[in-house]
This record gives sequence, C-alpha cells and structure tokens, in this order.
Amino acid sequence: MGSSPTGALRRLAEAYKPHRAPILLATGLLALGSAVPGGVVFVIEQLLDDVLLARDQATLAMLPLALAGLYLLKGAATVGSVLLTRRIGFRVARDLRQQVVEHCLALDVGWHQGQRKGDTLARVVHDAGEVELLAEAYAGAVEKPLSLFFLLAAALWMDWQLTLWSLLVLPFVALAIDRFARRMRKAARDTLNNLGGLSAVLQEVFAGIRVLQAFGAEEDQARAFAAVNDRHVALQLRAALAQAVPGPVVEALAAAGIGLVLWFGGQRVFAGDLLPGELIGFLVAIGLMNMPLKGLSEVVSKAQRAAAGAERSYELLDRQSAIEGGKTILESRRCALQFDGVSFDYGDGPVLRELNFEVAPGERVGIVGASGSGKTTLAALVPRFHDPTQGRVLLNGCDLRQFTLASLRSHVAVVSQEPFLFHGSVLENVRLGRPGASRDQVAEACRVANAAAFIEGLPQGYDTLVDETGARLSGGERQRLCIARAVLADAPVLILDEATSNLDAQSQEAVSEALERLMKDRTTLAIAHRMNILVDADRILVLQEGRLVEQGSHEDLVDAAGEYARLWGAAR
Repeated sequence: MGSSPTGALRRLAEAYKPHRAPILLATGLLALGSAVPGGVVFVIEQLLDDVLLARDQATLAMLPLALAGLYLLKGAATVGSVLLTRRIGFRVARDLRQQVVEHCLALDVGWHQGQRKGDTLARVVHDAGEVELLAEAYAGAVEKPLSLFFLLAAALWMDWQLTLWSLLVLPFVALAIDRFARRMRKAARDTLNNLGGLSAVLQEVFAGIRVLQAFGAEEDQARAFAAVNDRHVALQLRAALAQAVPGPVVEALAAAGIGLVLWFGGQRVFAGDLLPGELIGFLVAIGLMNMPLKGLSEVVSKAQRAAAGAERSYELLDRQSAIEGGKTILESRRCALQFDGVSFDYGDGPVLRELNFEVAPGERVGIVGASGSGKTTLAALVPRFHDPTQGRVLLNGCDLRQFTLASLRSHVAVVSQEPFLFHGSVLENVRLGRPGASRDQVAEACRVANAAAFIEGLPQGYDTLVDETGARLSGGERQRLCIARAVLADAPVLILDEATSNLDAQSQEAVSEALERLMKDRTTLAIAHRMNILVDADRILVLQEGRLVEQGSHEDLVDAAGEYARLWGAAR
C-alpha cells in the first residue's frame, strides 16, 4: 500500500482543480509581474545608448518614473498572486486535513490500537499542512519560467549570438536541479517520518507523566527523547543541505554563462560590432535571469516537500477499515444476542475459541475469568470494534455484519474501566451520544447516574470545563458522568467492562447504584473483576483461555465447585 511521490502529486493536483478560477487569476497576475524585468532591460538599454549619449534631459527625467511605475505594477501583481495562491494552498491543506481526520475516525479500533498516536497526529497536523506548499511551488513554476522567457526574449531581441553563448550553461543547470530534486524528495520524506516518531514519543511522555515521575524514570525518558530529537536535527540538516546547495550551484553556473557572454561580447565591442550600452543591457538581462534560475530549485524543493506530505497523507487515506458496515438499519428495541461458534485471533494466537451462548432480551449476563481469558475481547465484538476470526455474532438472529455501523452502535452503550472525558463542559461530555438532548434530559440522565449532586457543586455546574483526564474530578465522579452518557444514549444493549474496578468503596456504592438503574430492561454483558458485583446477574459465563467452560447462576456455579468456585474463593 502507499502512493509514489508522482502519484501523490497527481492526486494533490486533483484537489486543486476546484480552485481553477482563482488559479487562473493568480496565473495572470504572475505573468504580468514576470514581464516587468524584461521591460527594465529595455529601459536600461535606452538609458545608455539613446539618453545619456544624446544628453536627453527630458527623457532622463521620465526614466525614474518609468522604473518606479514598472515595479509598482510588479509589486501589486506579486501581492495579489501571493494572496490568491496562499489562500488556495491553505484551503486545500484544510480540506485534506479534514479528510484524513474523518477517515481516521472511520478506521477500525484494531488499526488505532496498532498505531502510535503521535505519528497519526503528525500526519494530520504537519503532513497535511505541507501540501499547501504546492500552491507556492505552482506560483514559482509560473513566475520563474515566464521571467526567464521575457528576459530571454529581450536578450534575443538585442543580440541572438550572445544569447546562444549564454544558453550553453542551461543543460548543466537542468542536470543540477534534477540531481538535487531526488535528494530533496528523500530528505523531506525521512524528515516527516522521523517527525511522526518524535510526536509519538512526546505524546507517550506526556500521557504517562504520572507513571514516569512515580518511578523516577524522567531522566531515562529524557535520554530516549534526546536520541530521537538528535536524529531529527540530523535529518533536518540533511534536508536543509539538499535545499541550500542547488541555489549556489545554479548561481555559479549562471555566473559562468555571464563570463562567457562578457568575453565574447567584449570581443565584439572591440571589433565595433556592438555598442557598450547594448552589451551592458544584455548583461543586465542575463544577470536578471540568475534569480529565476535560482528560484527554480526552490520551486522543486517546495514541490518535493508537498509530495512527501501528500504521500504520507494519501497512504493513510488509502488504508481500508477492517470493519465495514452492512446495509440493514437496526431498529428493534428488544435485542437478543447469540455467539455462534465464535473464535478470535489478534494474529499471535487465539484469544477466543468456539464460543456458543445466547443472551435473551433484557437478560443480565456476567462474564468472569482470569486475566487474559478473553473477557474484554468478547465484549468488543458486540459493537463490532473487532469481527470474529471464525463464527458469527448475531443480534435478533441476524449477523451483526448485516447492520449499518451507525444503527448497530446506536443500540449499544459501553461503559469501560477507564472513564474518558473530552475537553469541554460537563454538558457536552454527557451529550456525546445524543448531541440534540436538552439540558433537562441531560440533568435527568445525571440524576439516574448519581451524578447530579456533585455536578451542581462544581463552579459552573453543567457548564464546568473538564478535560480528558478529568483532573478536577474523582474517579467515581468521572465514571458516573460516563454512566450518565450511556443513560442519555438510551441504548437497549449495554456493555460494562470493569466499570467499577478502579473505585474506592464509597464511589463503588454510588456507581453500582447508578449501574443498577442503567441495566434495568437492557440486554447486558457485564465484565467485573470484583465478582461480588455479579452475584445478582441472571447468568454468569466463565471463560478460561478463551473457552466457555461454565455458565449458570452464582449459586449453581459455586455449588459446582469448578473454575468459578475457585475464582470466587480467591476473590473473597
């Protein structure tokens, strides 16, 4: 999978097509500004040969105005073209960034779990932003060749023989630009790849700051970051060298061309075939060519950086989700689940093995087992975070893969072990699964979740800002907000994944009361490390190494003196 730099640029050019009108206007302004240097050459030749030698005071007085007018025109055209091209570039980058984010949101959970978050962030924020450089490269690709064309036309008009002498260096210029373009492409790609690694390390450092400080590992982590940081500097220097060298090389080659013209033109002046003013005017034209020639290497550099950014962005956009939705819309509020010969493998050995069981509508089923027995994986199959490697998960007799993802997931609420809050207000966090809910509906959901009392004690109540860590809230308070979120979503299927495992006794009591209300009349799969929470479940499933080894009520399983009885005894 992946896209070549050429293919990436071709796809990126397609993204610029909707902006044809402003691009054409910018092209016209660039062409207008590019013609000015050629006009200046004629003004200088006129000054030397017709004005100074003839002592024409009136024309001499007009020449400064003519030069000022020409460069005012060039300045206006340049400002207009820069604003247009930058605006286009920014909008294309914005649209690509939006595409990448939307695509990432649609990719399966398994893919996200296998990625370093910092690298994904770098692709979204930095790599997608690099594509705006193509607009700048386009401006240069129009302006520089047109400037060369007008200057070359002026030079040919003045003396075609001298022009041919000056063109002898052009093949060497083209060869140098092509050679360095390849190095710039690789340097830009390597730098962006390492930037992703740098972002990933930083994200991990800041996400795990408490653990690092608790174990006194700050210095070790700082050294690990320094290694990645030093590599980034080395790659940046390589990229900077690849970008800096072409300009002076082209400049030196252009100087060699000017030297040839000066020698050959001087011979013609000595022979009387050429006026000094014509030679100086011609040298000015050739000298002015140096800037657009040198600018061509900058055009290539920006195009290669845009290609590298686009290549990494399109690699992400080309990735297909392992989870594809069906076409059937799930509407029933009575949901029966069935696991039919379900096995699952992450790729390094089976986690679940041939599970067969049913959960009736409204039934509360507990899931227990030793660590690593597959409990969380089993629960993750219901909202289709993963699909079975073998077998089927059925809802009301239909394979989950037949339903649209949106309708399926709107029927499943998940309350997990780690209560995650987004940066925003309490109100916005509870509304996550039902954005159109009124404040009264949110308040009622929070009341059911035993969260209303502590919310009303916050500085701004429901408008109090929290972040993903919920730093100002206790673990129990964060969990009750997540339960309120599930209450408001009002899904008929409920997944509880260790929802009370990290709470103290007081918080657990409040959360357990909230969960009791939440589970009412809902088809529930509840995973719990604290097994006493599952005593009142309608049925308990016991997993061992991915297999269903026992099922029944708490009393029956204790009496059976099997795996459940062993776990129950150990928990007590």
